[in-house]
Amino acid sequence: MTLNTLTPNSRGRTSPSQDLACSSSLCRRANFLPSRLWCSTDHSTTWNSYDNSHLSLDRFHEYLAARGSLTEPDDPTFNPYTWRFKQDGKVVWEIMAQDPKRLKMFQMGLANMEASVPIVGFYDFGKLDTSDDRSILVDVGGGGGQSIMAIMDAHPNLASKPEKFVLQDLPEQIALARAAGRLPEKVVKMEHDFYTEQPVKGQSSSLPFCDSRASLIDSPNAGARAYYVRRIMHDYSDANCTKILKRLADAMTTDSVVLIADMVLSATTHEADMPAVAMDVAMLVMGGKERTEDGFRKVLEPAGLELVKVWRASFGAGALVEAKLAGSTV
Repeated sequence: MTLNTLTPNSRGRTSPSQDLACSSSLCRRANFLPSRLWCSTDHSTTWNSYDNSHLSLDRFHEYLAARGSLTEPDDPTFNPYTWRFKQDGKVVWEIMAQDPKRLKMFQMGLANMEASVPIVGFYDFGKLDTSDDRSILVDVGGGGGQSIMAIMDAHPNLASKPEKFVLQDLPEQIALARAAGRLPEKVVKMEHDFYTEQPVKGQSSSLPFCDSRASLIDSPNAGARAYYVRRIMHDYSDANCTKILKRLADAMTTDSVVLIADMVLSATTHEADMPAVAMDVAMLVMGGKERTEDGFRKVLEPAGLELVKVWRASFGAGALVEAKLAGSTV
């Protein structure tokens, strides 16, 4: 194929024109599959690409036939990965956990790909500082808190206020973060499922079990200045992303922002974009996808949010999508 035979597809990106009886987004991904493995000198990254992605798509045509639909996978519990292991109804992470070696290699691969979506160096988190008791940043689904640590290290004016940072994740992740002890003790560590009501909000009445601060409950303007979501949106379909974002929009005040740290793909795909496109194919396996700028608008707007700006890293497809409440004047 040549790059000058590209035509727009439904995902706002371009792909080689093919006369195939399937959705254009699936055609684009299918065209990429035989072209290369996303190889690396790091074996865990190559293993991730081959074992978790390519083997799951090796019988993609059979998966589509079994589903009886030529649409892209959009369910975290019914997708090529769950179908491959004959465990529909379970999320991918549950299936991986059944094989400690596969799970370890997957986690190592993720760690080695951290640099693909940098945390700092191209967005001024320092401007989010608050003068009252209000939270500066809520790291939604933040794992061990590596993003909070990087942000505080890069912005001394924020590092002096650890109590204004909130780390949210599922109970097992929060337990690990507490046990690791890498975060400052005063950082709030809160058990939270991002599909449920966001507790750090403008009119908060109660909190789930957490290292709580009274100000999170009592202040009438307790909505955080920023809600930060890193490397999560690409795991989910458009509909599920909008559900997650709607929970944040409901908690925001007029000057709050949502910050989505993820890959943002170019509208036109060139050879330099192949690693990002490979990641898009990998996420297809799990019912997710990487998105263009228009793709992010598609999930933000139904949630009542408006894209403000895409802040791009100096290399690769890593970026930060800044959004506000629709109609607000942040």
